Amino acid sequence: MGINYITVTLIAAAVIIAVIAFMTRKPRSFSKLAAIAATITSIGGILLYGYAFSNLMTNPALAVIRTVYAVIGIFVGKDEMSVIRSVHPFDQPGWQIVHWLIQLLGLFATASAAVSAFGRGTLNRLKMFLMKNRELNIVYGSGDDALAFGYHLLDKSSRRMVLFVGGSGAKTGEKNDCVHRSDTAALNISSGFLKRIGVQPGTKKVNLYALDPDPLKNLSYAKKMQEALEKDKILKSQASLVCLAYEPDYGSRFTTDSPYGYGSLHIFDIPSMNARLLMQAYPPYKYVSFDEKGIAQNDFRVMIVGFGETGRAALVNLTANGQFEGSSFHADVFAPDCENASGPFRQAHKEMFEQYDIRMHSADGRSVEAAAYLKQYGRELQQIVVSTGDAILNREILQTYEYLFVHEDYCPEMLILHKGQLSHWKGENEAMEVSNIYKEEILSNDSLDRTAKIINQTYCRNEKTTDENWAECPGFSRMSSRASADFMEAYLKMAGKTFDDVKNDKWDLDPELLENMAKTEHLRWCAFQWANGYSVMPDEVWQARAEQYRKESEAGAQSRIRITKDDRHGLHGCLIPWDDLDELSKREAQVTGSDPDYKQRDRDNILAVSELVKALDQAGYKPQ
Repeated sequence: MGINYITVTLIAAAVIIAVIAFMTRKPRSFSKLAAIAATITSIGGILLYGYAFSNLMTNPALAVIRTVYAVIGIFVGKDEMSVIRSVHPFDQPGWQIVHWLIQLLGLFATASAAVSAFGRGTLNRLKMFLMKNRELNIVYGSGDDALAFGYHLLDKSSRRMVLFVGGSGAKTGEKNDCVHRSDTAALNISSGFLKRIGVQPGTKKVNLYALDPDPLKNLSYAKKMQEALEKDKILKSQASLVCLAYEPDYGSRFTTDSPYGYGSLHIFDIPSMNARLLMQAYPPYKYVSFDEKGIAQNDFRVMIVGFGETGRAALVNLTANGQFEGSSFHADVFAPDCENASGPFRQAHKEMFEQYDIRMHSADGRSVEAAAYLKQYGRELQQIVVSTGDAILNREILQTYEYLFVHEDYCPEMLILHKGQLSHWKGENEAMEVSNIYKEEILSNDSLDRTAKIINQTYCRNEKTTDENWAECPGFSRMSSRASADFMEAYLKMAGKTFDDVKNDKWDLDPELLENMAKTEHLRWCAFQWANGYSVMPDEVWQARAEQYRKESEAGAQSRIRITKDDRHGLHGCLIPWDDLDELSKREAQVTGSDPDYKQRDRDNILAVSELVKALDQAGYKPQ
C-alpha cells in the first residue's frame, strides 16, 4: 500500500510540475494545447455520456439534457462515474481510464482559461522564479523595435531572461523566457521591485535597454532605475544601461562617483547609430588604396542626398573617418533648401565646413543639378548615401541613379539610411542587404565598445580594471575612443597587415611607413575634433592659459590647467598641421618643463595597435 501511495504521489507530482514548466516556458504552445484539450473533452464527453445516458434513460429529451449537463460538469471538476458505472463497458477499468483522462483534459482546459483570464501576474512571477539565476535584460518601451530587440536577445542565448516593461511586451505570451509587466511597480521602478525580480548585491547582472520612441520617457525610466540600483547597493559591475535619447552632455546625468548604479553606459540617438552602422559596414578606408609607405593613392568622394538628422550624422562620421595622408576628402550634399535649413548645424560645425571640401546644393536628388553632378563626378564617386526620411522617395532616387549608371563601366556604392536601418542597394530587381541597429552587437555596451574600452585602458595605464576606467571615462572621451576603435582596421590596411599578422607580433613598421601612418592619425584626430565642434585655439588664448599655468606653479600649487586644451570653449592647440606640432611641443615645454612631443604621441598611437590587437584577441574579438 505504501509503495503504491509513494509511486502515485511521485508520478502525480511529476505530471503537475511538467505542466507548470510547460505553461511558463511554452505559453503559446500551451494555449494551443488547451484549445485542443477543450475540443477533445467536448467530443469525448458527448460520446461517452451520450452513450451512457441513452442506455440509462427512456426519455430521449432527458438523456440529451443530462448529457449536456455532464459534459459541462467536466470543465468544473464534476464527474458522473458513479452514475454511469453500471452501464457496460464503463464497468471495465480500461474505459474508466478513458473517462478520467477526459476529465483531466477538461480541468486542464479550464485551468488554462483561468490563467489567461486572471493569472497572468502569477504566471509571470512563476516564470521569474524559475529563471532567477539567468542574466536579466529589462526592455522598456512600446513599439515593434523594442519587442523585436528583446526577442533578438533571447535568440542569441538560452541563459537569458527578458522582462518587457510597458507596451512592448503585450505579445510576450508568444515567446519563451520572457515576462511582460505594465503595472505601477514595474513602470515606477523602485528598490523593492528590483529585489522581487532577483536583483541583489553581488548576484546576477541586469541590463536595461530603454527603447521607447519617446526619449524623455527613456531618460526618466533610466533615472528611476539608477536611483533604485544605488539604494539597493547594486555594484556598477552588475548593471548597464543602453538608452535611446539625445544627450548633448553624453549622459553625464548618469555619471556619479558612487560605486553603485550603471557601470556601462550607452546613450544613443537613431541618426548617430545609423551613421556608425555605416562606418562599420562601409567605412571610407575600404575605398582607398595605399602604397607600401602608407600614402593614399586616391581621394574619397561621397554624395549625400537628404540632410535631416540622419544625413547630418552621416556627414559628420564620413568626414571624421575619411582623412588619410596623401588624399583629399570631398562631400556634396543635395537637399531642397539645405542652405537655409542647415544654419544651426553649420554654425555648430563651422570648422568642419571650413577645413574640408563640403559643398551644399539646394536641389532635389532627382534634379537636373544632381544629374549633372553625377555625370561630372560619377567616376570619382565612391558612395551615394540617401537619407531623405521617406522610404519610398529613397528607393525612387536610387532607381533613377541606377538608370544613369546602367551603361557605364563604373557605379558607386549606393546606400540608404532610414530609421535605424542601413540598406545596400544592388538594383531594382535585387533584394537589398539590410542591417538594423536593433541588434546586440550594435547596441550592447559589451559588443559595441569592446575595442573602445581597450583603447581607453591604454591611455589610463593605472591599476583599475578596463570596466572601472570606462565607467569613469567622460562622455566626450568615450566618443573619442569609439572613433579610434572604428579606425583601427584602416591602419591594418595601410600597413598591409591582417589581424592575425599583428597578434603574432608582425607589427614591424618601416620608419617612413610609421611616420605616414602617424600623419594619418593626426589627420583623423583633427577631423574628429572639428566634426564635434572644436576649433583651433587662438594664440592669445594659448598665451593666457600658459601665463595662468606659470602663476599657479610659482605659487607652489600643482596646476591642473592643460594649456593646449580648453573643453569649456571647445578649443584645442593641437588642431594645426603636422609640421607645426614640434614648435607647439617646444613652446609648451618651455612653460611646463616637460616636453609633450605631440608628434610622438601620434606615433605611439600607431605602435599601440599591436597591443590593442592582442588585447582584443584575448577578449575573443573576431575581425569581420
